[in-house]
Amino acid sequence: MAGMAIDLRAGGAGKGIITSEVHTLTHSFFSLLRCLAVTTAVLSLVTAARAQNITGTILGSITDPAGAAVPGVEVRVTHSETGQSTAVRSSDIGHFEAPYLRPGNYQVRVAAPGFRAIVRERVPVQVESRVRLDFALEVGEVSNTVEVTGQIPLLESESSSLGSVVGSKSIQELPLRGRNVFDLVGLSPAVQVNPAVALGQTGSYSSFVASDISINGGRFRTNEYLVDGVSILLPENNNYAFAPTPDGTQEFKVQTSDYGPQFGRSGGGVVNVITRGGSNELHGSISEFFRNDRLTANAFFNNLRNQARPVYHFNLFGAAIGGPVIKNRTFFFGEYQGHRQDTAGAGSVATLPTAAQRSGDFSRTLNSTGQPVVLYDPLTTRAAPAGAGYVREVFPGNVIPAARFDRVSARMLKYVPLPNRPGRTPAELDNYGFTSPSLNNSDYWTVRVDHRFSERHGIFGRFTRTLGLDSAKGPFGTIADNTFGDTNNRVINAAVNDTLTLTPTRVLTWRLGFTRRFEGRGDLHEGETSLVELGFPSSIPAAIQEQIFPAVGMNGYTGWGPPGGERIRRGNDIYTAVVDQTEMHGRHTLIYGGDFRLYNQTPFQGGNPSGAYNFGRDFTQGPDPLRATLTAGDGFGSLLLGYGSGSINL
Repeated sequence: MAGMAIDLRAGGAGKGIITSEVHTLTHSFFSLLRCLAVTTAVLSLVTAARAQNITGTILGSITDPAGAAVPGVEVRVTHSETGQSTAVRSSDIGHFEAPYLRPGNYQVRVAAPGFRAIVRERVPVQVESRVRLDFALEVGEVSNTVEVTGQIPLLESESSSLGSVVGSKSIQELPLRGRNVFDLVGLSPAVQVNPAVALGQTGSYSSFVASDISINGGRFRTNEYLVDGVSILLPENNNYAFAPTPDGTQEFKVQTSDYGPQFGRSGGGVVNVITRGGSNELHGSISEFFRNDRLTANAFFNNLRNQARPVYHFNLFGAAIGGPVIKNRTFFFGEYQGHRQDTAGAGSVATLPTAAQRSGDFSRTLNSTGQPVVLYDPLTTRAAPAGAGYVREVFPGNVIPAARFDRVSARMLKYVPLPNRPGRTPAELDNYGFTSPSLNNSDYWTVRVDHRFSERHGIFGRFTRTLGLDSAKGPFGTIADNTFGDTNNRVINAAVNDTLTLTPTRVLTWRLGFTRRFEGRGDLHEGETSLVELGFPSSIPAAIQEQIFPAVGMNGYTGWGPPGGERIRRGNDIYTAVVDQTEMHGRHTLIYGGDFRLYNQTPFQGGNPSGAYNFGRDFTQGPDPLRATLTAGDGFGSLLLGYGSGSINL
């Protein structure tokens, strides 16, 4: 199996884990399941390790008034919102442990014959936490109840892992740009956010991504992101596939140091998100956040240039609802969030050939200092009379005859508009003004169902789907636009988690997950270009991947045609399978398991399928064609003649 590595790692005294990472483009998810079956045969050979945990644990000891351990005491732990309870019994040495508890507040009730029952309310359990509660029983009737109050210790003495939990209160109440909960990761100690990310300078055309953070001194973009125990970190660029919303997030933990060996795929830290589930009460919310240019003043320099206020419409809206299907047994939660944003900047400028230049007349072409620019005929190139170098002759009247126009160049011109404003400097730079409206839309759905078969068996499943569209208009409104086409993003993420209590001292849990992100981008004017109509021979379109307007660059002018690498088809798949088992023996808890992942990556990015061509001043400069000056040669003039350089991807 190519590219497969299995590591048995020691995690300190009595700790280890099997970690398998499979990097392949050909294996299916069923290969992963076969590996999972093999794992169950070797679990007994692995030493203790804590599995990738999306839950918490309550543990402690029970003593009598004399301080002696009391065995066989029932400890019932009940989730305050769902009413679901788990019962465990203290061991021969009075130790108890209730693992795999869903994050939230719990009631803990301790009862034994001959002793008063003890109840402790609102015990908070967070993701990856191990909450210790010790109980001292008092002699009396079990019908008499003692309610215990007091603060839960802030210092977690049952684990050496360092990290911090961002709870639901912070997630709901702190302001978030775009309602991305991962923006709150920077609140945790030992986390440094890339300044470009903090300023929002990320996106399809940025060299930065939203996961560019450093945890505990690790390199940017080397951290693990988990949602309900399923990895969402894309193999292509180590960015997360999607960001959960505040409404759909229960809490998350940023683990910065000394976390267990099960988190081996991280060069810095781990961000572990737990999504929200339903409860016994029906809850819902509706929200809308918006910004609009009508609520803002125009910028100072826009007023100075007599430019209108830029268009800006931003709407972020959503709804969430959760509640019971069967009280104390089955719960649901669903949400939707939509994002609509359209903008148009104050304006941009380009430099285009004038009407005279398009007809071949360069008699009024000047450089930036006001000096005339002379064009030389490349077909007159000959050896210098003095015997050293070469010379050329000037086009008569500094006009290129129409008969000399290249066929393709002449046909391209009908897709390029004329200047629409006076240019700067005598060279008439920036003589074309335009605005580029852009569109950014997204839709996000998630559904989660939790079901409790019995006190010993519970399961939940979640499905998340996102769609995104980035679109912008070109400056010309024709096939010659030099702008990327529409970018579509689609994400699917699913997770199933099952927990089964096999015996009072043995608990098995397994988890399956799938994450897929697809990014596609095409030509802004898909299917509108015919290279034959542009003058290319028919053999060219028959041999290339697709027909789009060629990428044309000219010295001193704005380029035409889409940028290189416009066509994108990128797929990133992550298959996850996790199995672990917990065994309690006296004061010792043994946890062992395996985490298997299959990564599929199908990247494709095209180049310039219709060719990329550059036209400099050198083909029309002179009198010495090998000597460049500021007063000879023109890039557009070279284009008209068809003399330049370039390549085409076949």
